[in-house]
Amino acid sequence: MNIEAIERWTDSDGYVRPAWSQEIIRHHRVYFIRAGEGGPVKVGFSTDVQQRLRELQTASPHQLTLEAAVMGTPAVEAWFHHELRRWHIRGEWFDLDEDRVSYALVRLFEEGLSWL
Repeated sequence: MNIEAIERWTDSDGYVRPAWSQEIIRHHRVYFIRAGEGGPVKVGFSTDVQQRLRELQTASPHQLTLEAAVMGTPAVEAWFHHELRRWHIRGEWFDLDEDRVSYALVRLFEEGLSWL
């Protein structure tokens, strides 16, 4: 067994996690992509946000813009979907103005990431 695979790191709350999980989180992003000016926002997950933006742009008649991206896992994406449920439109799309995007990001940092 590779010793690096079982190395551990301790997060700010004292939880011991596999070393590889820190590396995974470092390369995963939860993104907020807006369709058009003032349009709906897609909250999704990707390992390559710029590539995902290009893929979505191909299928969209609206100009898409990246509003925000934060390090995170699919669990963080699900948390955002739950936190923003009152503005849910369909699928991963939400009726979010800039204040609501900011609200979601602030709430994430208030909650902390120790549950990842």
